[in-house]
Amino acid sequence: MGQGPSKIKRNFTAWRLSRKKGNQKLKTKTSCPVCNQEFESWRTYDDFNYHIDWCLNQSTQSPPPEQKSSQNLKCKPLDKKLKWLRKQIDTVRIPWSEEFIKLGVQRDNIFDDSLRQVLSLTDRDMRKEFQISFQGEIAQDAGGLMREWVNLLIKVLFAPDLGLFEFTKTEEVAYTIPIKPEEHMEELYYFTGKVLGKALFENIPVNCPLSKVIFKHLVGKKVTFSDLIYQDQALHSSLNYVTTNSVKGVLFETFSVIKEYQGQVSVIPLIPDGEDKSVTDGNKEEYIRLRSQFEIETGFKIALENLKLGFYSVIPKEIISELEPDEIELALCGSPFIDIEDWKEFTEYRGAFHKDHRVVQRFWEIMRTFSQEQLANFLTFVTGTSRIPIEGFSSLKTLRGEKARFTLDSMPYTEKALPRAHTCFNRLDLPLYKSKDELKEALECVLNNYTIGFGLE
Repeated sequence: MGQGPSKIKRNFTAWRLSRKKGNQKLKTKTSCPVCNQEFESWRTYDDFNYHIDWCLNQSTQSPPPEQKSSQNLKCKPLDKKLKWLRKQIDTVRIPWSEEFIKLGVQRDNIFDDSLRQVLSLTDRDMRKEFQISFQGEIAQDAGGLMREWVNLLIKVLFAPDLGLFEFTKTEEVAYTIPIKPEEHMEELYYFTGKVLGKALFENIPVNCPLSKVIFKHLVGKKVTFSDLIYQDQALHSSLNYVTTNSVKGVLFETFSVIKEYQGQVSVIPLIPDGEDKSVTDGNKEEYIRLRSQFEIETGFKIALENLKLGFYSVIPKEIISELEPDEIELALCGSPFIDIEDWKEFTEYRGAFHKDHRVVQRFWEIMRTFSQEQLANFLTFVTGTSRIPIEGFSSLKTLRGEKARFTLDSMPYTEKALPRAHTCFNRLDLPLYKSKDELKEALECVLNNYTIGFGLE
C-alpha cells in the first residue's frame, strides 16, 4: 500500500522541488507514493508530478454520487455508461482556451515526426487540445486534421511490417501483441498507448479492433484459460481436450514454446530447462496453466505494460477500470458498419440544397451503390475518420464537443469542379453538377485521391 494522503502532503517538498526538472527524464524507476504505480526511468518528472497531484486530488475529494457505487454503473445501459465516460474524461481535460499543443508533421514522415513530438509531451500535455498541421498544406485545425492525424497514425502502428501487432489466430479480425516482441520496441508500445488513449479522450473512433484479451488487460480484468479462445482457437481447443483426456498420442510437447517473430524462430522455455521436460498426464495441468498464461499475458507482458502506461497517461486507469472490455472497445473503435439511411437521416443542408434537391437525391442514389469500404473511405474524406461513434451519425461532433452533423452545402458549378471537404465541421461542399454521371465521376475521383489531402480544407 502507498502512504496516506496526509503523510504525502507533509513530505511533499522533495517532489515539489523536482518540478524544476520538468521535462527531464527520471534517472531511475520510481513508484507513486500514493498508488504505487511504477514510472520507468525514461518517463519525465512532469509526468510523475502530474500523476501524484491527480492521486492526491482523488484521495481528498469525495466522489460524486454516480461514482460511489460501481455496481450502479455496471447496471446502466451502454449509452448511459458512455455518457459517464465522457463526463469523467472532461474532469481531467485541459480547456483549449487555457492551453493547447501544436504539432507539425509531414505526411510522408508522419510516424517519426509524431513519435518524436508526442514522447516529449507530459501526461498533462496529452490532455490538452492538439492542433495538427501538415507541412505544405494550408489548413487550420478545428478538429478535422486531428482526426485524420490519429487515423493515419493508427494505420502505421498496426501495419504488419512494423511488427507491433499481429492478427489473432481466430475467425474474427482482431489484433494482438506478438509473443516476445523486440525489447527496443518498449517506447513504441508506450507511444501507441498514448495515441489510442488520445483517440478515446477526443472521441475519435479508430479502426483497430484489438483482441478481447488486450481490452481485458486494459480495464484491469483478470484473464483466464477461457480467454485463450480469443487469441488462438486451435490451441484453446487442443488444451481443452487434454484436460479430460490423456496426452498420449495427442500432445507431443515439452514445457517450452516455439514462436516465429518476423521470420526468426525461437524456443522459449516456460520453466527453467523446460525444453527438456516432456508433458505427461501427471504434469499436464501445470503445462496447460503455464502455456495459456504465456499466450494471454506473460509472453508479451513488457509490451503490454508499456501500452497500458501510455494509455493511462491520457485517461486515468481509475476511469477505464469502471467499464467492461467490450464497452471500451465500442467507445474506442465505434461502429464498423456504415448505415447509409442513418447517415441520410441525420444530414443537414445549406445553400441551395434541401432533401428534395435534384443534386442531393442523386448524391444519395450514388452513395447507396458504394461498398462498405468505399463508404468508409468517403467518410474519412469528409470527417477525418473511417468510423462513426457507436451512437450513430446523430452524435457527430467537433473536437470541442459541439454538435456537427454531416452537412451538404452547395457551391457554384464550374467545369471539372470537385467536392471540397471541411473535416473540422463534417461538411462537404458539393458543386451543382448538371448530370448524375458527372457527380458520380467527381465522387469517385475523391475516393481515389482522398489519402493525400486532395480536396481538403
